[in-house]
Amino acid sequence: MEREIIMKKYNIIFTAVLAVLFIAFAGCESTDLTETLDGDVEIIDGDGLVTDGDTVTEEDADVIADGDKDIIPEEEVIADGDEDQVVVDYPLVDSGQVTCYNTDSSVVCPAQDLAFAGQDAQYIGRQPSYLDNGDGTISDLVTGLMWEKTPSSSGFTWQEAADYCNNLEVGGHSDWRMPTLKELFSISDFSTGWPYLDSNTFDIAGATVSKDEQYWTTNKYVGSTVEGGTNAAFGVNHGTGHIKAYPALGGGPMGGKRIRAVRGATTYGINSFVDNSDGTISDEATGLMWQQAGNGSGIDWEHALSYCEDLSLAGKDDWRLPDVKELQSIVDYSRSPGASDASNVGPAIDPMFSCTPITNEAGDADYPYYWTSTSARFQAGGAYYYAWYVAFGYAVDGSGKDSHGAGAVRFDTKIEGGPAGEGGERYYNYVRCVRGGDVTIDYGFEAPVDGDVDEDVPPVDGDVNEEMPGEMPGNEPIDCADAQPGMPCCGDAICDGPETAENCAVDCAAADGDAPSEEEVPTEPFACTVDDDCLADGACPAEATMGCRCRTMPDGGSFCVPACNTDADCPSDPNMQLTCGPGGICMPQGGPQG
Repeated sequence: MEREIIMKKYNIIFTAVLAVLFIAFAGCESTDLTETLDGDVEIIDGDGLVTDGDTVTEEDADVIADGDKDIIPEEEVIADGDEDQVVVDYPLVDSGQVTCYNTDSSVVCPAQDLAFAGQDAQYIGRQPSYLDNGDGTISDLVTGLMWEKTPSSSGFTWQEAADYCNNLEVGGHSDWRMPTLKELFSISDFSTGWPYLDSNTFDIAGATVSKDEQYWTTNKYVGSTVEGGTNAAFGVNHGTGHIKAYPALGGGPMGGKRIRAVRGATTYGINSFVDNSDGTISDEATGLMWQQAGNGSGIDWEHALSYCEDLSLAGKDDWRLPDVKELQSIVDYSRSPGASDASNVGPAIDPMFSCTPITNEAGDADYPYYWTSTSARFQAGGAYYYAWYVAFGYAVDGSGKDSHGAGAVRFDTKIEGGPAGEGGERYYNYVRCVRGGDVTIDYGFEAPVDGDVDEDVPPVDGDVNEEMPGEMPGNEPIDCADAQPGMPCCGDAICDGPETAENCAVDCAAADGDAPSEEEVPTEPFACTVDDDCLADGACPAEATMGCRCRTMPDGGSFCVPACNTDADCPSDPNMQLTCGPGGICMPQGGPQG
């Protein structure tokens, strides 16, 4: 009896996970490599990889890794209603942040219209998905790029790093190159930080995680920085999470930076903007729609979130504050307020957009920092006092001089009076809202009145899927695992709002005369905050051979869910058939069974 209850709870959790992670993939059929090679996607030789959403078996891995039968990413689609599909050439990977925060600590993700609603963890995008080819390379199944798994521990100048990539041979390939900034930032992971990288997939260069995990990219800075002068280049720090411009001539153990080589098509990260002439700009490459002019004034992080949540523009009201990867995707690194080429002088964004001019701390003409919805912390294990921003003007030091370059990604404290961050501290930053993309909203839900289905958040005619997981029309009886508070299930039984679907299952069992005792119902054995919580005794079923990962559910709670590399890693039970889904998480095949 206890096992049935535990598995029923997992059935409920898996249902929520399935809704959260697979709504974005609606309409995309999973295929194996044989079906793919039969013509579902274009086959190329040597510079593409695997499609987002394809099922890859161990046998297939050998084919993919040898470089002879590589494939480029399948057309990404964005739902617009139920029918229209839009091709996406620049698929953005979710930031990975799954916990909500206030100004200093983690909180239960707030319901819509409450303070701090609309942050990164409540918008679930394309989940990262990687394949370790077993030959020193990692295939990114979302972007189609192949990465060097283990970077060199040496420190390089920018040119030395470029030469290293050009001469690299690994995994049977010799066409390696230095990545662009947008390519390298695509593998950044903001779930916990330190490192800001999936350390279960990628190795770091150092023996331990530190701020020295700075990796070069191809993007030279077109302006001038305090340390690098006119010869600076951008890099991603996978220890601290930042994007900054570093002196390109810095080398050796002290000044040198790392390099992680990449191979594949060179089209990832190229925007395709269209001015909609209604105050919005669409990026056809990512499927996102942007506010053209921004909010025009500096505000703190809490009010930046609410500004976008409340925004109504161009007949749309499903705007949100962009996460750190979304906002970085529209940076134009060929532009800077101090660009040496007069034609590139201006904010680091396409001139199609407007940026509010400001005067910075040095008294120079400049442009603002723009908030993202992604929280940050200053050091490993520290509190999340900060939020990431993108500098579309100079990324200044305390005196207002350009320290890290226009287009840098750094963080500020969320409120005035909060702990000091870095550079020229600005508590009030600007806002440019976004909508659309392959994103599912997760606000949880409020208990509906009189047993009716909660219709406060109806689906929007647009790119964002706002349909609540588990929502059912009318008052038809439904399975307990699909029930929400106030909804009928198991015939005449009604869920007691504001209880969870798990407790609804108990109510339904009571209606059937088979109510378990309180002692038989696990209370919180699988609740978690971070992945490490899932290592505790009883946090993960014994059948989960690869352990569990902490994932946030639609009601704001987080639970330990079995991890996997293949279907064989997933627990088995007569009540559900589990398969290994995107992000290495066990999922019900076609939903819960029985």
